[in-house]
Amino acid sequence: MTDLDKLAKLKKKTVSLQREADKAQGSLNQLLAQLKEEFDCSDLIEAEALLVQFETEEKKAAKAFRKAMEKFEKEWSNATP
Repeated sequence: MTDLDKLAKLKKKTVSLQREADKAQGSLNQLLAQLKEEFDCSDLIEAEALLVQFETEEKKAAKAFRKAMEKFEKEWSNATP
């Protein structure tokens, strides 16, 4: 393989990698714009903090639901049609 062939192969690989990097950057920009639009998050740190908050709220809601369901089942377990 000549030096020119090596150079051409390297250039082709470089162009391909640059396209992949550009595609990844475009995807990241799109996702960051979506985070901003849907959740008013300016960056990933804000998004992660909001996720923690949502997970905490979900756990509280699930606990409240289980408690309400247990109460309902207890009150209505002996009901006859």
